[in-house]
Amino acid sequence: NVTAAAVTTGATLSGLTSCPSDDDWYSITLSAGDSLSASIAFDHADGDLHLRLVNPTGQTVGVSLSATDNEAIGPYTATATGTYLLHVYLNGETDPVPGNDYSFTTAVSPAPSCSDDGLEDNDSSTSATSITAGLPITGLVSCPADDDWYSIWLDSGEELSADISFTHA
Repeated sequence: NVTAAAVTTGATLSGLTSCPSDDDWYSITLSAGDSLSASIAFDHADGDLHLRLVNPTGQTVGVSLSATDNEAIGPYTATATGTYLLHVYLNGETDPVPGNDYSFTTAVSPAPSCSDDGLEDNDSSTSATSITAGLPITGLVSCPADDDWYSIWLDSGEELSADISFTHA
């Protein structure tokens, strides 16, 4: 368990210092599909800082470990909604003064929106939209995490053949 300072999208924090044995943690809430970019700006001659991104389940999903000025992660697309942690830590001293000053910036682009089509609510087999054989259906939209179900009546011995046409985006 860590204590993390909450940051908001578009935040730039200046005048920060990473000290030996005192890592800095920041938290940011993301929705699935949001895109996060985070960066730290510092002078490597004063100490080697690193930046790490941790998802809500505690797994490291991004890391920046260069041996130069500044570190950056992203854009990273959130796979789940929740609190993500950004970890800034001093990897090594490169001068006699303990720690290193830095600024920290975040940017979040929201997940692209997706509007339901006119056949909703057909999100399960029990709410499937009934369709008629031989009649094309156009103008449908497939949204992430929004399954679409359809039903069609077939007599015994009949076979069903279905085609789907779409533009891959």
